[in-house]
Amino acid sequence: NEYVVSSQLAGVAGVRPTLAKEGTESRPVLLLEYIDGLSLAELIRTASLDLAERLRLALDVTRILSHVHDHQVMHREVSSGNILIANAESPGSQGGVYLIDFGLASSARQEGASHLSSEDALQGTLAYISPEQTGRINRAVDERSDLYSLGVVLYELLTERLPFDSREPVELVHAHIARVPVSPSEVSSEIPEVFSAII
Repeated sequence: NEYVVSSQLAGVAGVRPTLAKEGTESRPVLLLEYIDGLSLAELIRTASLDLAERLRLALDVTRILSHVHDHQVMHREVSSGNILIANAESPGSQGGVYLIDFGLASSARQEGASHLSSEDALQGTLAYISPEQTGRINRAVDERSDLYSLGVVLYELLTERLPFDSREPVELVHAHIARVPVSPSEVSSEIPEVFSAII
């Protein structure tokens, strides 16, 4: 699936190029361009970023996701672990930022907005999953699901914490469906109210 979707996104700035699919049908091997860098999750934990750097990263990630949606693709697993920040900006990147791991992605062009079957429910990273992707509400999964997950990423990028943090899967699912997180500007007074409202 990642090979097919990545091929559809060939040439999109900020999507890591897929070089080839090799191996056998029972043991496929996906060859991807190597990018030396850190995931956004690692960068948030280890680097001291000022507000301007965080906002630049937020814009780069948002632009990449917009381009992916322009190609009628839903990522379905946007998380800070699936955003790669290259050590040096390289050709084909969006400011050295890449959206990776299209294993759960789907093409809206082929499927239209789809309801998740029970076997698809809860696929993805629970801390970032949209309410529609939990399988617990009667709503279609479409590009807005990616935007919800992007909001969680931006919240984490600006506040250095997740909006809902629990080790209990049921509690996390409930939080995504029924709770409103603390405003980012309440977590950190450094965050301007306008950015807090957008997130």
